Amino acid sequence: MEETAWLIEIATPEGAKWFSPVSKFTNDPNDVIRFSRKCDAEAIISVLDLDNFNAFATEHMWMDK
Repeated sequence: MEETAWLIEIATPEGAKWFSPVSKFTNDPNDVIRFSRKCDAEAIISVLDLDNFNAFATEHMWMDK
């Protein structure tokens, strides 16, 4: 089974990081807020002023082991 969701991502010198309510940004995609619609992720980017981090919505997929 697979799950697809939209995440809020930023690019850093260490690689991609995603928005987490606990640590602001994390490199663990399992510890993030998942959005079912791209427009919801983009709305949060705007509301939380994450544009300053050059944040963008990106689609991710998780596969069962």
